[in-house]
Amino acid sequence: MLLTLVKQRVLPTTPNYDTTETLINIERVGSQYNYKISTSTSVGNGLMTVNGFVSNFDVASIHNHPVGGIPIFSYADIVNYYDNYNFVTPSRKNEYTDYLVCFNGTTYALRMENVTALNTLFAGLDLGTAQGREDANNKIFEIQKKHGLNTNQIYDQAMAEELFMNVINDEKLGGGTSINLYRKDADGWGKLVKNGTTITKEPCPQ
Repeated sequence: MLLTLVKQRVLPTTPNYDTTETLINIERVGSQYNYKISTSTSVGNGLMTVNGFVSNFDVASIHNHPVGGIPIFSYADIVNYYDNYNFVTPSRKNEYTDYLVCFNGTTYALRMENVTALNTLFAGLDLGTAQGREDANNKIFEIQKKHGLNTNQIYDQAMAEELFMNVINDEKLGGGTSINLYRKDADGWGKLVKNGTTITKEPCPQ
């Protein structure tokens, strides 16, 4: 339900659709779920981002990308996910998920498989400081540019997925062993896998 609500805010078919991002952080304490909604956005490096409030008992976050952005996770999203994953308590790490819904109707999720490569990539950076965060963002941004990121390009679904899969399959991000990308379609959730130049979706176990 939350995924649908956040997606509808940026769909061009929605009257007066949002042109900025919305973020919902979801915390679980015992059997109770708490939600924090954020709409405070900032712009930099040709990118719009939304800033939220994370607790160490969070199990998920959901945000959207409005018209004008790339319909896939951004370099800042990767850094935020890594930082949040490291912040949440160990009992939440196996379930902590970052969800994204986009103006073109796509729905994605990030899950951590192995944090080792990202720990190496961001070694020595303090993501709690503005400089550390900027340096981390720039590291991912440079990897995206290496794989053809063009901030002046209008990306469709296939182009956006190819770019992102190339990035997470880069050797600096563990060659596909650190972060996994999932997509939800009418037939359910599945993990995206890149073999050569082909991207396929492997259905999640029921």
